[in-house]
Amino acid sequence: MTPVNPNPAPTLPPTPSSTGSVAVGASADSTSLRAFPTASSTSTVTAAPTSTVPSPLLSNAKPFAAKPATSVARRDPFALVLERYHTLPRSGKWIAVAGTALAGWFILNSWLWPISDKLSNRADNMSAVLERASSRASDLPEAVADHALVLGPNSAPRLEAETKSKLSAAIDATLRKKDIRSYGLDMRPAQALPSSVLPDVAARIGGVMGRLTADLRFEATPEAATAVVAALDADPAVDAISDLRITYRRDTRRVSVQMTVEKWGVMRKSQRGGA
Repeated sequence: MTPVNPNPAPTLPPTPSSTGSVAVGASADSTSLRAFPTASSTSTVTAAPTSTVPSPLLSNAKPFAAKPATSVARRDPFALVLERYHTLPRSGKWIAVAGTALAGWFILNSWLWPISDKLSNRADNMSAVLERASSRASDLPEAVADHALVLGPNSAPRLEAETKSKLSAAIDATLRKKDIRSYGLDMRPAQALPSSVLPDVAARIGGVMGRLTADLRFEATPEAATAVVAALDADPAVDAISDLRITYRRDTRRVSVQMTVEKWGVMRKSQRGGA
């Protein structure tokens, strides 16, 4: 149902003219057309000025106000905890503070402090080892220090059976890294060294020093062959390369390598004379 405007816009009277006209009266709410017939055969439509009389329905309307945009972001959990904490009574606040302090003490005592003690003990041990090594290095003769720098780190001798397995594994791993699958390896029985060679060290294990030798043969490209020789010379499982022969083959542009590697170890007294 359309509401009736109680204050319609005034309608202008027809204007005398030689031609027929139609006056149009408009209001704020609606537009009404009133035709005034004339004697002329032609007609002209004139738009009357719009009345500025406000409508009571529009005068009481309030301007539209946009609703504030609500934020969908999550609130800070710490802010929620603080807000919850402030709503507690005084006794509840004291209980919350005491519980938090007790939980923190259990975390420190169970996890953080043991880890800190372990790291501190490890650091103390490393510091003691470095100080002991520094004091020993300062007392070494210059010739011994120079040999250590040239030959690399030293290690205590091990049993001959253990050094034999490590030597074989080191040779096989080095050749496989260079994609050399076919090779010959002959492990000779360990031979006892003179009793003057490291007698104190061998006596602690219950034997004498012995020398284990292995004869190695393989073919490869010149680059791969030199890389294998360098890798075996730097391997801790090899004490020395006593013999090395490299022959170049023109037909295949490859080289054949024959080498003898040594590893020293402690032989049990029952193994003297052979292994």
